[in-house]
Amino acid sequence: MNKQSFMRSFKFGLVQDSPLRRLDPRLKLVMGLCSSLAVMLPLERLLIFMLAYALFLVWARLWRPAVRQVWRMKWLLLLLFVLDVLLVDLELAVVVTLRLALLAGVFILLFATTTPRELSQGLEQLGLPYRYAFSLGLAFQSLSLVDEEWRAIQEAQQSRGALRPLSSWKQALRYVSDLVALTVPAV
Repeated sequence: MNKQSFMRSFKFGLVQDSPLRRLDPRLKLVMGLCSSLAVMLPLERLLIFMLAYALFLVWARLWRPAVRQVWRMKWLLLLLFVLDVLLVDLELAVVVTLRLALLAGVFILLFATTTPRELSQGLEQLGLPYRYAFSLGLAFQSLSLVDEEWRAIQEAQQSRGALRPLSSWKQALRYVSDLVALTVPAV
């Protein structure tokens, strides 16, 4: 993969028209960390916070990337919800699912409005040593590469007949084994 196609794939995730795009990355990092503390709230307050945060995401033009990020976790969220309902109770299942969805959506405000270079520079300005700031920026930059590789391997597996979409609950175990077949080449 050449550098130009990598940058194109990375910039696809960058929301240029967001009002947060011009904001200092350090402030966005603090906003994300403070928002993630909302997972400690009880259910009623968590729902109120999530509604306020959803309105904030709509204002910041980040609603779609946040929904996409949460949607990517749909099977994990569903599995945890079912396990919590079966093993504990419905209220815990709702709280855990909402907390995970919130965490998936919270850092969209940083990742969809900040380039890896801006993140590295912001971390350095916070006093993080250069090698750590550079490593975190590089890891952040690599996320789009991993996503692209995952999709390429997934398409290859599907063309071979593996990784068929779920059509019934009986195929869930087959789907898990297909995901293992997908993960091994990705790693």
